[in-house]
Amino acid sequence: MFRVSPDDLDPRAESGIESLVRVALRDVGLRVSSQVAIPGVGRVDFLVEGRVIVEVDGREWHRGEQERDYRRDLEALQRGYRVVRVDYVHAVVHAPLVVAAVSRAASAVSGPGLGVTFLRSPEDPFLDSRGGVGA
Repeated sequence: MFRVSPDDLDPRAESGIESLVRVALRDVGLRVSSQVAIPGVGRVDFLVEGRVIVEVDGREWHRGEQERDYRRDLEALQRGYRVVRVDYVHAVVHAPLVVAAVSRAASAVSGPGLGVTFLRSPEDPFLDSRGGVGA
């Protein structure tokens, strides 16, 4: 379990779960920049190692925003970034999985490491019963 001290708080963070994710990534030695403006993409929650965009999506905040978010992901991929989207459950309960996914994306040079990685809770309506993307 990752803990955040008052010294770890970043006034640029838009939520507490952003602080949890930032501290977890920083604590494993990754270089993390908060609330970075990327031309053609917009402001992203984190830019890790200068090449991985991490977006922390609270369920209520992002409800109905998927179309906009997917467009931004495509713009980011076109510009050579990797994207990892994390929901509340993964940020709070499965932080080691989040750290592992972001670390792998940051270390991938090309191939399967390129793309958008979604870490969503199993009850997400966009996932089918096997955990894949529903039709």
